[in-house]
Amino acid sequence: KQWYQRRVRGLLLHVFLLLLSPARGCKECCPYLNPRGHTRYTSPGHSFFNGCVVCTCISRDLQLCPLAACPDMCTVRNKSGVTGFVKVGRRRYKVWGEEEECGRVCRCVKVRSERTRLLCSKKCIRR
Repeated sequence: KQWYQRRVRGLLLHVFLLLLSPARGCKECCPYLNPRGHTRYTSPGHSFFNGCVVCTCISRDLQLCPLAACPDMCTVRNKSGVTGFVKVGRRRYKVWGEEEECGRVCRCVKVRSERTRLLCSKKCIRR
């Protein structure tokens, strides 16, 4: 009997968490990048971290983000076309340019004391 109760409680918690997290197919949800550069979604009215500041999702095409300087960050775009910020460091990200048909593996590096840039491989990654 205890095993059954634990199982039911676990299933109810799982269903509750699924209801809280927006589905991938949510047409009004805002896409954003997680710290690893993968696309995640949040529902309108909820907040998300774009890598630099906390933003609020209004609709898929409208996100309110306060203006802020992000000195130790680089702006990246993933293969889904979602833009966000990544930290300077060793982590490598798959980054797509606006007009390129393929991506590149890049790392955010500090160039001067106040500037950052993406250091990318020459090898192309197909979509």
